[in-house]
Amino acid sequence: MRSSDVTMSVAWEMNSMLPHSEYIAQNITDLLKCATEEVPWHKTAVADRGIEIWQKETGGIVSMKLKHLIPASVEKLSMYLLDVTHRKEWDLIMDKFEVRETLNEENDIIWLKFKAMHPAQEPKDFALLRSWRIGQEIAVIANHSVVHESVPPVAGVCRAEVLSSGFIIEQQKDDIETCALTYVAQVL
Repeated sequence: MRSSDVTMSVAWEMNSMLPHSEYIAQNITDLLKCATEEVPWHKTAVADRGIEIWQKETGGIVSMKLKHLIPASVEKLSMYLLDVTHRKEWDLIMDKFEVRETLNEENDIIWLKFKAMHPAQEPKDFALLRSWRIGQEIAVIANHSVVHESVPPVAGVCRAEVLSSGFIIEQQKDDIETCALTYVAQVL
């Protein structure tokens, strides 16, 4: 697959639900596929506190994966990551995080705005479809850029886009109060 073959943001028109249900299902599938596909990941670092970092490039798409053990259950960590009020506690460049439209009990449209990383840069924002499935031993929180009327572009803010991104949370076999948190992001 070439980067020119990849559709970044998908237009989200609410007058046809069939394509949306397929796109919602694909959101979870794409994240899991990216995290587990056979293309080799290259370990680039083991950061402080045991965070492992990998990357790969396939057809112009750059993927990054981070993994860390967290002392929490799958359900507790999933609920924490889904709660918009907690994001600023662990994401230091997060400026705003809003649920713009709730689609159903496991899918919504969100708006994320990040502070500029450098004085010469504009802040960035994302319009995302967020989908989640939470089980007892594994949870998935998947994101993908969309074009949606509830998240219009903002003057002075660069609209960024992401392919599959999100969290995979897996309970450790030997400790039900510890889980492996994997974050995956794909960008062009």
